[in-house]
Amino acid sequence: MTRSATERVAELVRHAGILRSRDLGAIPRQYLRLAEGQGKVTRIARGLYVATDADVTEHHDLALAAKRVPHGVVCLLSALRFHELTTQMPFEVWLAIHPKARLPYWHFHEKQDYSRNHAAHYADGKVVPLRGSTRRPLKRVK
Repeated sequence: MTRSATERVAELVRHAGILRSRDLGAIPRQYLRLAEGQGKVTRIARGLYVATDADVTEHHDLALAAKRVPHGVVCLLSALRFHELTTQMPFEVWLAIHPKARLPYWHFHEKQDYSRNHAAHYADGKVVPLRGSTRRPLKRVK
């Protein structure tokens, strides 16, 4: 027995946890909307979907930010809270983005101008593995 396209979409969403609409591959995006209409998936933000029965965890906002900005790295207070090194709860997700990377567009946040420094990936000028690859430092962290 073959599964319908909406069942395949629901299975992809359950497997991914949070699915971007562009990650469907060869499945047309209309089936994502149909699965949403049937109650199999829930749209949580523009282009982001989760399974209807998915549990929301403490780190749900970090997962959303990671899906929205795949080239970003969680840093500062957000990283400290994730590793339970502080009791402060950040009201924003802090991401480090390479200076030459495209800035993400957040349609629900006001535009904020932050210093974009890639040195957050390096400690004391030493190479730190990043997502399975190693990169050379751009400048020494003081």
